This record gives sequence, structure tokens and C-alpha cells, in this order.
Amino acid sequence: VTLVGRTMDGKEFLEKKEMVFILGDKTMSAGIEKAIMRMKKKEMSQIKIKPQYLEEKLTKSAVFDVVLEKWSEITMIDEKSGCMKKTIVDGIGYESPKDLGEVTVSVKGESQGTQFVEMHNTTIRLTTGQDTVPWLVEKAILSMKRGEQSLITLNGSSLNDSSHQRMYHEVPDDATASFYVTCHNFTKVAEPFELQNITDKVQAARERNIIATDLFKRKNYVLADRLYSAAYDIIKEVEIKDE
Repeated sequence: VTLVGRTMDGKEFLEKKEMVFILGDKTMSAGIEKAIMRMKKKEMSQIKIKPQYLEEKLTKSAVFDVVLEKWSEITMIDEKSGCMKKTIVDGIGYESPKDLGEVTVSVKGESQGTQFVEMHNTTIRLTTGQDTVPWLVEKAILSMKRGEQSLITLNGSSLNDSSHQRMYHEVPDDATASFYVTCHNFTKVAEPFELQNITDKVQAARERNIIATDLFKRKNYVLADRLYSAAYDIIKEVEIKDE
């Protein structure tokens, strides 16, 4: 945001240009933050705030001219590890990739000013144990839209594949790894409720069960459990009648 604060008699006491902050981090006073949450990109607003809602030591109300230059959505991918996804360019539509779907992405990984991986228009079949990228990055991709560009950050100690095996050993455990990811396109995978007949449901459940069994044999218990559960959710609605 760009922010100019004035007292009611017109005296300027604050000016900040292209200030970056995270909603809820208490950088802004509660009154200004509440108003900004209702604004649109490039909107210009004049906000009058009472002194009790200001961090500045003022005895009277103040007026703030605010321009919301831009904002980015930040999504917590994994609270335990602190992995986050920051949207840089919004995607198109509302759909995101699904388990077993194929997604085409470009990926660049950097840490401490050094690039350690780069992929262009690479196709990944999600949640099948390919482990083309770390598991937390793959989880973040599952939340992206077509055309979306995002920055995914995580600690070096969390650069593990879906079997908990460490990837990119050149990145120290205590360093931050940044992945710039573009989701170019992905195939559509039918949701369970979209499977209209028993044959489709049985086939979908069988496919997940076969892949899950292979993952279990490879001791990839995280994805095996994920796909076994998905297979059960599909097949539990099927009524099998004896002829």
C-alpha cells in the first residue's frame, strides 16, 4: 500500500510508499487494516480513524489516504514445517489439479542466492510417488489454478520426497528454499460425485487401490494411505447385489 496520514487540520505525520505487510501481523493499526481488507486493487480511499485505534500517539482522529497497490494471497501448505505458497500471478477459473491428474509445470528452485533446480514444461502425475519435486511443493501445486504463478517457500530440512527421503542435499537444513512455480495446464480428474455409474466408480477405485498397493510395497505410506482412503470413499457408495 501507499499511505499518507494527516491530522484533521491537514498536518502530515506519516508517509509510506509501496509498503509491504501481512494482514494480521500488527504492522498496521487495526482500523486501517480493517478498511484495507474491503478495498480492491488500485483503489484509492480516505480513511478516518479515531485515536484509540491508532498506534501513533495522537489525541484526535486522523485521516489516511490509502492506495492498495496490489495484494497477494498467502496459503499455509503445512503448518508444522511452515511451508507457504504466495500467489504472484492469479490463475484462471476455479479448478485445481487433483490426485492422479497430470500437471504441466515450470519450476525454479533457489536458496541463498544459488539456483539448485530448474524444469521447463515438465509433466508430473500427482500423488503417484514420482517425486519430481518435494512432497510439500507437490501439495502446493494441488492448490494452484491454470496459469497461476506462485512462490513456494520451505526450510531445507523439509525438502523431502513423499517417502520422507531428503532431496537437494546442497541446500542446508536451516536455509530457506524458494520454488517459483508456474502451473501451465492439467488434466481433469473426475470427482467421486461426478462418477455416474457403477462401472466408472469401480474402475476409479481399482486404479487408486493398485497405485496405493505399489506405493505401500515401496514403503511410501503417506501416499498409500491417501489413495487407499480415496478408493474407499468412492466404493463405499456402490451397492453390490448378488444375481
